[in-house]
Amino acid sequence: MAYNQIQQTLWYQNPASVGLHPNPEVVLAGRWQWQHPLEVNAPVQYSAALQTGIPGRRLALGMQVHHTRLAARRQTRASLQVAYHLPVHEKYLFSVGLSGGALFQQRT
Repeated sequence: MAYNQIQQTLWYQNPASVGLHPNPEVVLAGRWQWQHPLEVNAPVQYSAALQTGIPGRRLALGMQVHHTRLAARRQTRASLQVAYHLPVHEKYLFSVGLSGGALFQQRT
């Protein structure tokens, strides 16, 4: 994600942070530039993300979908994340994460 809403969800950049919060989390974001967002060539970005820990396990799962329309290019990215959280002290966790996904592009 190349815009400012990325700070709201740490796991966009670091899959090891998926599932650190005790509750499931859903994030929807959008950015419409210019005055009329329905204008055909106006830059638009949408994203949706979900992450949750698996109760009773040290595993967590996450997913993200992003769509960008910028001039003559349209791009959609989708990815899945998995994280493992190992308690090493009552205040500390050692977390490892893995992310993989797909990219679809269309140029007009």
